[in-house]
Amino acid sequence: MKLEQLRQIVAIEQYKSISRAAKELYIGQPTLSSSLNSLEKELGTQIFVRTSQGVKPTEDGKQVLQIAHQIVNGCDLLLNYRNDNDPKKMTGTIKVSLSPVYGYLYFDIAARYRECFPQVDLQLRVYSPNHMKEAFRCGECNIAIELGLDKLMAMVQDEKFSYEKLKVHKAMLFAGPKSRFYERKSISIDELQEEQFVAYSAEYWGAKSKLMNIKSAPIFMEDFSSIWNAIYRTDVVGILPDTIDKVELNQYEGRPKMIAIEDADNLISNGIILYAGNRQLTLLEQQTIQFLKKIMRELE
Repeated sequence: MKLEQLRQIVAIEQYKSISRAAKELYIGQPTLSSSLNSLEKELGTQIFVRTSQGVKPTEDGKQVLQIAHQIVNGCDLLLNYRNDNDPKKMTGTIKVSLSPVYGYLYFDIAARYRECFPQVDLQLRVYSPNHMKEAFRCGECNIAIELGLDKLMAMVQDEKFSYEKLKVHKAMLFAGPKSRFYERKSISIDELQEEQFVAYSAEYWGAKSKLMNIKSAPIFMEDFSSIWNAIYRTDVVGILPDTIDKVELNQYEGRPKMIAIEDADNLISNGIILYAGNRQLTLLEQQTIQFLKKIMRELE
């Protein structure tokens, strides 16, 4: 048995696919399959079974993988011992999913991370909430920065994720110069019942509109730039997180405004940093999470 084989089965578990794991490990699929068969023969048990959704661990395989994680992570700690946890000496790849809500922080996060971890390959992508969930499942991200909406928090519980809380964000009304609410400082929920809305996420809209008892169907748009332009050029309005006010940094006449919604103390969502809770995190993952907590609290 070799340490390399343990790293391989950990990768297969992560990507739920032998071919995908082989690609990430830069080896051929036949080579990886042969190595897996050799390890299973040596241990006298089958580690994975193939399903229509990919490969998944057997009951014996789960126990083998638990021990493999401990050994691999222990070796990683030893290999990094001389670096004394110095981020500038760390190497590897880290994949982070960023909610569109925080898209305005993309370049700040990327630049600051490169300063702190110059030898680490940061793969930072902006994913919708639904895409983020799939990205976690197929190994496209190790860490996600999201809004902790009800459905996402249910997934956290069901799939044994862990998370760190960030700042709380309020839902606000965004209105442009053609809206009848443009000059208002605040607005009641009752006044919004007949409005035409734009929205970016079915999950966010569903959660907030239910609390406000709004029945009308919104126009969904894929990015905040499109939403911003629609609000600016027409009389549609949006119920969106307060972070959206930072998407457009320029100040100009007729710029869409953020308007407080009265009696809406429950229209809040915590930002969260989401990561795997069913395995030991690597040292790089641990350091990255601490870095992201610090920078998000500075920049939000």
